Amino acid sequence: MEEIGDENALPLRQGGTYAVTGGFGGIGLTVAETLYRRCGANLVLVGRSALPERDDWEAHLRRAGPNDAVSRCIAAVRRLEEMGAKVHVLA
Repeated sequence: MEEIGDENALPLRQGGTYAVTGGFGGIGLTVAETLYRRCGANLVLVGRSALPERDDWEAHLRRAGPNDAVSRCIAAVRRLEEMGAKVHVLA
């Protein structure tokens, strides 16, 4: 990706909100993390399937384990939030 301030860079607004389709794939998560690191973006991750309600995440993780696809998505959201990102998930 181009550096912010580079004349060829995409115009990213500091603190802007950006939707990332395919947000739970490897590329989507890399784009989401880069947007947050570069401009403090608020993130909307769009995936194929809905995640459980946040109140049910711990129960899901206990039941399904860390290698389940939904568990990996939950972990990805948590990692972004631990960095300080505001993350909203849509299916």
